[in-house]
Amino acid sequence: MAISLFMHAFFMVFTNIWDALRVSIVPFAIAAVISSVLIFQFGDLFIGIEAGSADDALTAIAVGFLIGFTLVVCSLWVAVAWHRFVLLEEFPGLLPAFRGQEMLRYFGAFFVLSMLVAIVLGLSTSIFGSMMAASTLHATVLGIAFSVLVLWLWARLSVVLPAAAIGQPMKFSQAWEATRDAQWSIFGALFLLRLVFSVLSISFSYLTTFHWVWLLPYFAIMWLSVMVGFSLLTAIHGVIVQKRPLP
Repeated sequence: MAISLFMHAFFMVFTNIWDALRVSIVPFAIAAVISSVLIFQFGDLFIGIEAGSADDALTAIAVGFLIGFTLVVCSLWVAVAWHRFVLLEEFPGLLPAFRGQEMLRYFGAFFVLSMLVAIVLGLSTSIFGSMMAASTLHATVLGIAFSVLVLWLWARLSVVLPAAAIGQPMKFSQAWEATRDAQWSIFGALFLLRLVFSVLSISFSYLTTFHWVWLLPYFAIMWLSVMVGFSLLTAIHGVIVQKRPLP
């Protein structure tokens, strides 16, 4: 089922490619333009932030915050619009609908989920920290174990995100119960997502060192990884929570 979920998410983008582009291109273009302008205008502040004045440091922090805020808002815009397109058949126009309330709920769910994962990871690290410091082997094994733990928690709880996007919010306890029987299938699909796009992004990133033309497929891979990621969350919610059949 893990492979089926991953492939379903992958083909979800390609069978709806024009809708995927309508949902994502303008928000991501807005984020890219705003970020590029700010970096072009204030980039020198980041290079010399240690030697600069306090005012320069504050300006650099403010610019960094604006860039981060822009990226978060535009990513939320795309995520909510894509979840709603697939799960509610809410087709995008030239611009995807900007649903501020659902985006806030989505961000809230993501923030709480991230905090829960961070707390569990922090407790685990504090308990096993001495073992990690004992040897490189221990550090490597525990590092892998912590990565598995984070991915497993994400598999159990991430269905709250598309639920928030479509206006049907779930409690984390409900998400935990809903994913109980399919937890390892979800884990496997998420692992495949990370593995495939990590390999692709590293490969194309390496190729960009030879010629700038490789930037084009590199950015295409980055876009595809984001959209397939959103699609996988959508597929998990549709199949596991809404009990839709896999095609």
